Amino acid sequence: ESLIGAVIVGTGLPQIGSQREILKEYYDKKNYTEALKKARPLFEQYMPEGELRQLVMDLYAAKERLSPGKDAPLFTLIDYKRQKHSLQDFRGKILIIDVWATWCGGCIRKLPYFMKVAEKYKDRADVEFITISIDEESKFNHWKYSLPRYKLLGVKNLIAFPKTTPFQDDYDVHGIPRYIIIGKDGRIIDTDVPGPGNGFEEFVDKLLGSSI
Repeated sequence: ESLIGAVIVGTGLPQIGSQREILKEYYDKKNYTEALKKARPLFEQYMPEGELRQLVMDLYAAKERLSPGKDAPLFTLIDYKRQKHSLQDFRGKILIIDVWATWCGGCIRKLPYFMKVAEKYKDRADVEFITISIDEESKFNHWKYSLPRYKLLGVKNLIAFPKTTPFQDDYDVHGIPRYIIIGKDGRIIDTDVPGPGNGFEEFVDKLLGSSI
């Protein structure tokens, strides 16, 4: 709440560049609180026009665009054989995504727990677990050969090159690991699922138990 007041009146925060990073941190993932949702009318009514106001409005728009029940942004990505896979290919399945990268140590530490849950539901024909790497295109082979090393070949693995695919922007991915779930109808269930060790397995168990 103190952040909200400071942003509205334009005091108590660093210059615009730092403000941008602070705000993104607050709006990202679990820091996007009910207080921030309820504060939108205050921002709209009292915040002066300018770059910071536009940033706040853009952050709200991104969160609303990815809210549960909205159509998931379409994507077409390649696997390690360079074969293309589109979101539409998973229609009729609950799609559970782990967004990671080979340079992300925290992501790598959590991969075994993601795979443990994937193994648990491997016999569910209406569920698909996949990973999406955001490694650079120059790191394609490094990513490709990391898949067996990290024991990921039990699921489909795709890569979204940051400079040539809009995946990160479309899904507002500012930090990884990130866990996303899309429903059988192609609509978003959640784009900020708790990670392994923080409620991921419980979230998936509850979701899949109610969707049998």
